[in-house]
Amino acid sequence: MRIILALAAFLAFLPSANAADKQFTPDLEFRIRPIFEDNQSGSSSLTPNNGNVVEQRLKVGGQYKFSEKFAVTAHVIQAANWGSQDLYVLNSNGTAGAFSSGDANGQHSGISSNNVLTVNEAYGTWMMSDDMILKFGRGGLTMGDGSVISTNDWQPIPTSFDGVLGTYDMDLGRISAFVIKFAQYADSSATTTMKLGGLSSVASAGNGSSDPEADAYGIAFDLKKMPEWLKMVNIHVIENSKASTPGAFYSPLLASDPTSRMGQSILRYGIAIGGNASMFDYKVDAAGMNGNYYCAGDFSFTPGSTSSYCGNAAAGNHGVSASGYMGQAEFGVNFPDFMKARVFAKYHYDSGNSDNSSGHSIKAYDPYYYDRHAGSGNMEVIGWGNLTFANLGVSVMPTDQTTVTLQYFYFQKTEQAGRVNPGRFGDMMAFTSASDKALGHEFDLIAEHKYDGGFTIVGSAGFFIPGAAVKDGESKDPVAQTLAGASLLAPTTRDSLFTQVMVQGKMSF
Repeated sequence: MRIILALAAFLAFLPSANAADKQFTPDLEFRIRPIFEDNQSGSSSLTPNNGNVVEQRLKVGGQYKFSEKFAVTAHVIQAANWGSQDLYVLNSNGTAGAFSSGDANGQHSGISSNNVLTVNEAYGTWMMSDDMILKFGRGGLTMGDGSVISTNDWQPIPTSFDGVLGTYDMDLGRISAFVIKFAQYADSSATTTMKLGGLSSVASAGNGSSDPEADAYGIAFDLKKMPEWLKMVNIHVIENSKASTPGAFYSPLLASDPTSRMGQSILRYGIAIGGNASMFDYKVDAAGMNGNYYCAGDFSFTPGSTSSYCGNAAAGNHGVSASGYMGQAEFGVNFPDFMKARVFAKYHYDSGNSDNSSGHSIKAYDPYYYDRHAGSGNMEVIGWGNLTFANLGVSVMPTDQTTVTLQYFYFQKTEQAGRVNPGRFGDMMAFTSASDKALGHEFDLIAEHKYDGGFTIVGSAGFFIPGAAVKDGESKDPVAQTLAGASLLAPTTRDSLFTQVMVQGKMSF
């Protein structure tokens, strides 16, 4: 708390101290977001069945401009849920209490995940010429309309990357090239065993590289000279490389994508187009990926099972080809004379694995760093990857500062036997039936009101009705069947309505 107060005092002083030359531009945001949930698991007999959490975020930062050519931008974030976590409950004498003991009131007097400031952005800017700008350090990035890379500012902590971004402006358009280092791994051959839910990871034989890391090299082009009916054209190409990490722990209880353990050399590419003409607006996205996943060690590929992709030590690298794609289109009709009403429809399709047989290529689309909140439903139940959905909605503005939106989603698996990626509130999506595609229906009602002075209130109510693939997920999912056979899971029908209510107040300065 002392750190936050010191930062606030520092930022309050700087604007007046630099008013003459305007070298410092502050950026502050504070938001509170209560979220109420009922039956998130899809069954009243399972946990988590309901929730009552209050998310808080403070973002403090700004840009200090040294001259016309050099500047530094930084943002620190304190993101927390109200209430001390069980792990950090203190005894009456100030010592740490037992894990999940709940025997004392929590105190925010120690370091914990909800009591620290995180450096979300810290980068320098160099204007090399009137046409060329270079940014280097840690920063957020939104490419095109955010369907491939987005800062994901709606999430508690926005997405940021470490690397270098160069932008060259010309009359026709803007070319951006970037190099990103996602991770730096240790080259360890030590055997590691981890357990969660009764499952153990395999022994690790190291990743077979003297400098194992994960990187991305990308180039994007944004068209600037366009006809009136065209507002956005973004084309991108990204090369992803990653060393195999066979010691990384994977459990189907946590994730549906074991390829995160594998090395990769995958080329990504895509285009985003948007615009409007008269009373109509549109947006089209298409993206693809091709390359290889590989392992340093023995290899097995059985999608939808508990089999490991990278196993115990074996000579040489083993791999499997990867190919995936995504396409979506949105069309809107605007009625400016009737409360600025807009009626819209959207269709999304991305690829998935078509069977559970061993030895086939991986065809599930990797959604990368897309805008997760805007991507597939306000409730964030389902993420992209083996997902097809249709979306219909209408929005109106009763006043210039108020917007109300009502929308509906129908979700399906693209490939019936494939797995899906659960969203942030998608506990019920951990297991889905391999003999049905229907994932469910979602209804969202969202209202936003903007006040003068930088204050905004957003409220939403969402209802998710599980489909047949979710209802029978724990009895007809291959992983669930394996866990049930090991007495680690008692299959339960998930057919209860999931309700979510959210209210957010945000101040921005």
